[in-house]
Amino acid sequence: MNKTIRTYIIPILLAFFISCEKEDTNNGYYCEESFDLLISYMNMPRPDDSYDYPIRPCMNQWKEMTSTQEKIDACAIPITILKKMSTQAVIQALWEYPFSSEPIHEIGGRNAQKDFETVFYSNNAYKELLLRKDAGKELLIRISLVDAVCRGDNMFKPLMLELLISQSDFLTQLSNNEKKDLITIIFEKDSIRQEAGVHGELGSYTSWMLIGRTLLNSEYSPFVKEVSENNVLKLFLETSMFFVNTLEELRQVKQIILDNGKRFVNSK
Repeated sequence: MNKTIRTYIIPILLAFFISCEKEDTNNGYYCEESFDLLISYMNMPRPDDSYDYPIRPCMNQWKEMTSTQEKIDACAIPITILKKMSTQAVIQALWEYPFSSEPIHEIGGRNAQKDFETVFYSNNAYKELLLRKDAGKELLIRISLVDAVCRGDNMFKPLMLELLISQSDFLTQLSNNEKKDLITIIFEKDSIRQEAGVHGELGSYTSWMLIGRTLLNSEYSPFVKEVSENNVLKLFLETSMFFVNTLEELRQVKQIILDNGKRFVNSK
């Protein structure tokens, strides 16, 4: 082969095979551009001690797995590693966990709390987060920074964070003023999502549930009384599901949460 021709052909062939390999192993959800986008939505540096999952949904190895449990097991972080990670790095592990948005996909139509427990209660990173005394405060920092609206494969991630911090273990770690800050932030995030037309009204369910749970955790007496007298409201705060017969009933429950949230934020 002519030396000049060989000089041009060999680099072209190398580029071809490299691009094929790259496309074969990184051709979808959660890799490269999608992963970079997920990180950009955080509006904070990725913690230096973050865990890098060895397998992600874009990889051939993931696609070759025949069961969900096999994928879950492949994403399990060893406890010995988690113990050495900062609290923000543990939160990062949940932020990047391939299954973390599963409880949000059918919010309002299914029991999100039950789905949350199914996804997270056996997750080592979640178990470790429960042991961190600063988890609530670090989650508050994370929620205050993250974009209200994420796109594509990452669209449910902000709602996942809201469902995460709505767990009583984390709300209890917050001071009264921090709970007011949390509700104020959630009002702002939900307003941005509604204005952007993301998720529609159903996308507000996690926000309403978080506000309501925060009010109960704060023992805000007017709201505690409302919940004790309204079984539909009580069930919604427990499950994220609305057991109503009419749209008007739904709006009434929503308004009870929002009105009490605003009064609580403005209370002394």
